Amino acid sequence: FAGPQSVTNATYGNLTLSGSGLKTIGTSTVVGILSMEGTATATGTPTYGASSTLQYAGSAAQIAGGEMPATFNGSGGVIINNPTGITFYSTYTISSTLTMSSGDIAMGTNTLILSNSSGNAIIYTSGIITGKIRRAISTVTSTNYLFPVGVTGSYRPAMFNFSAISATTNITAEFIPTSPTGFTGYADGSSTLDYLFTEGYWRFISSG
Repeated sequence: FAGPQSVTNATYGNLTLSGSGLKTIGTSTVVGILSMEGTATATGTPTYGASSTLQYAGSAAQIAGGEMPATFNGSGGVIINNPTGITFYSTYTISSTLTMSSGDIAMGTNTLILSNSSGNAIIYTSGIITGKIRRAISTVTSTNYLFPVGVTGSYRPAMFNFSAISATTNITAEFIPTSPTGFTGYADGSSTLDYLFTEGYWRFISSG
C-alpha cells in the first residue's frame, strides 16, 4: 500500500506500508513482517504473531507510532533500516533482537529496553542510539555486550565483557556530550585513571 492508508481489523502475513504518508493501524494482526515506510497513528493496538518482525525501512525520517507496542515480543525483533533515522517518543521494550542496519535511533529522554539477555541481542551494522539504552546482561562470561550510543554524527560505543558475574542484571547506558566536571585521577586496582576526554563521557546505571 502506498500513500495515506488505513489498515484495520484484518490478518496479514507480510505487510508493507510504503511511502511517507500517514498510516492508520487499528486492531489488525501481523504474523510475518510489518515494514513501515511512514509514520502510523493508531485507532487500536495491532497484534503481532510469535514469529513477527517490525521493520522501519523509510527513506525519510520516521517517528514510531501506533505500530509499536509498549513491548514488542515477535521473535523477528525490530529492524532499523532507514538511513535518515527514527525517533521514539516513548520508552519501548524489545524482547528478542534489535537489528541496526542503517540510521540513528533518537530516544530523547526515553529509554530503549532490550530484555533479551543474550550478547547477540543487538545485530549491528551502523547507526547511533542517541539517548538511553538498557540491556539485560546474563551470567554467561566472556560475552561482548555492545551499547551503540553517541550523539548525532559521533558514534561513541561502549562494550561490556564480564569475566565473572553472579546474577543477571540490567545496565543502562548513554553518552553525555559535555565535559565531565569534578574529575580527579584515582587508582583502580593496578590501573590509574588520570585522563579527561573533554568531548563527553558515558553514564552507566546497573540494576544490581
